[in-house]
Amino acid sequence: MENLLHIPVKVIDITSVVGELGCEVHAIDSRVNPSGSHKDWPVARMLREAVRRNVQHVVDYTTGSEGIALGTLAPMRTTIVMPEGITAEREALIRGTGAELILTPYRDWVRGAVTAAMQVRDDGAFLLNQSANPDNPLAFRDVFLEAMAQFDRPFDCAVVCSGTGATAIGAGMAGLKVIAVDPIKSPSTWAFKNGVPFEHHPHRLWGTGAGAVSPIVQEGISFIDSVVRVDDEAAYEEARRLKKLG
Repeated sequence: MENLLHIPVKVIDITSVVGELGCEVHAIDSRVNPSGSHKDWPVARMLREAVRRNVQHVVDYTTGSEGIALGTLAPMRTTIVMPEGITAEREALIRGTGAELILTPYRDWVRGAVTAAMQVRDDGAFLLNQSANPDNPLAFRDVFLEAMAQFDRPFDCAVVCSGTGATAIGAGMAGLKVIAVDPIKSPSTWAFKNGVPFEHHPHRLWGTGAGAVSPIVQEGISFIDSVVRVDDEAAYEEARRLKKLG
């Protein structure tokens, strides 16, 4: 575990890939992380307290990426709680780490997974509680600071998808202007930022639009400058286009 407490940050230039925007565009490349996910950074940081306490069993709720990272990095018994029907691939990856996987009804979405994870906590497990754990945005603050330190010129802004909101708020804590991205079918961060109600509808942009405003977003919304909403199919079409370009 000690070797994983600092996972290096790799930045790649994707200016030529994304198209003519009139600016440089760089991406933080998490494919080289132990689980292949950007969630490795906050999970490693959140696990410190569990390791310090000599915890024997950890649990958390997820829509996939954080659960895969937790199963990969945790040196103790691990239980992951996830809504059913996300993807078979994510279920297989979580089980492949050796973690125990509990699936909750899809209709209850993330709230159902949170409730089930708290029941596991009440049975004696240590709950990471990613949507409220302050180490989550702090980890991403450090990621962005390490990324920016690799350049001799400042970054202007960060464009970040919003689930728990930790990545976006971490970027703001690092001093960047932040444009967060919500799924149009469940725009919880957008709604909270604009002071309007929203309705959650099922969508396919896993890791975003959890159906509720996280405590991290409630406490750190001032670090997010604006929020845009995107359609599922438009996001997938752009992802397919970028994949073809390399």
